[in-house]
Amino acid sequence: NQLLGSVIEQYIGRFLPASPHGLGLGQHPVLLALRNSSAASAITPLKKCIIQVIRKSYFEFKGSLLPPRLASVLAFILQLFKETNIDISEVELLLPGVLKCLVLVSEPQVKRLATENLQYMVKACQVGSEGEPAAQLTSVFRHFIQDHGMRYDYQIYGILETVASLDQQVVINLLSTLTQSLKDSERKWGFGRNIAQREAYIKLLSHLGQVGQDEMQRLESDNT
Repeated sequence: NQLLGSVIEQYIGRFLPASPHGLGLGQHPVLLALRNSSAASAITPLKKCIIQVIRKSYFEFKGSLLPPRLASVLAFILQLFKETNIDISEVELLLPGVLKCLVLVSEPQVKRLATENLQYMVKACQVGSEGEPAAQLTSVFRHFIQDHGMRYDYQIYGILETVASLDQQVVINLLSTLTQSLKDSERKWGFGRNIAQREAYIKLLSHLGQVGQDEMQRLESDNT
């Protein structure tokens, strides 16, 4: 509903504090409206609209330009997740923005809030897929690695270490993509093996048990 989206966009912006430490984020009118919609039939379309508005109007990265009030937006999303059940389709919409925060922004507060959002999302997908990593979650990470792996490889390894501590299988499902990204990067620069990058990747693999050990051996023995 375009009219509802417009109203939500105005209300989010008007009452979103400049800092997440601003008083009353939990009393934000949009969150209050969601909280007061006790019927599930009312919550679902309202929440869906809120998520779409956040993604389009408050979580859009344009080149090197960061969205304004980014820490507050992340805090708002986190509060939204804490108060409602997270749907995997919502993770699919918002996780790419969270990952961009983790690789593009150095501000500690943004990184902390983005990490908390990431943890909530991974846990939600575990619940929603009965312990098996959701295909949508794996797909978002895979696309992010393919799009940004060459430029932000070290940051991505760090992010995936956090994910591995929550759900190893998600990262295991990404190994072929990660290894290919590493090799593509080495080919692009043409200097042979990138020892520093390989060490960072091996550190990630060390969190993945026997599967990680096997991938290390393949990486070492593969000269291509």
